[in-house]
Amino acid sequence: QAKMRLLWLALPAGVLVQESDGRVVDLNHAAQDMLGLSREQLMGDEALHPAWQLMSEDRNTLAQADQPAWRTLRTGAALRNQVVGVHQADGQERWLSVNTEPQFDATGAVGAVISCFSDITEQRALQAGGDVEGVLLVGGGRGRAARVDREERLAADLPRERGPERQA
Repeated sequence: QAKMRLLWLALPAGVLVQESDGRVVDLNHAAQDMLGLSREQLMGDEALHPAWQLMSEDRNTLAQADQPAWRTLRTGAALRNQVVGVHQADGQERWLSVNTEPQFDATGAVGAVISCFSDITEQRALQAGGDVEGVLLVGGGRGRAARVDREERLAADLPRERGPERQA
């Protein structure tokens, strides 16, 4: 059990577990990093704060009913590679590729949903082929980041600012 918990916390993909009412009941470190909120904020009311919103690929705010986890909770259908943008409270935007998997209770009703997501912000910026200056590139080792400069080169490999404190 302890080894599985360590694996869960160390996964490079963000993972959220939500009950049928949408309440977050578990998450890992990567989810906190990608969403820009602490464990307490995600498991509390702040995840619904208006400054923190999900966007569709055309940059329109996603209504709650259209968000991947809520669609799975409503329909019982798993979703794959759903692209959503996260407008974080600090003004940053991240783009995520989201997969969802329903969890059925003993009666066959959807009792929970597991959402797994990866950060595709860098890929979207590079695919756009346009201005990628200042895009934060995360990777190449835990806690490292770089930015793209005006000539579309990696400007520096900098220590990454620490996000919200994580709890095991």
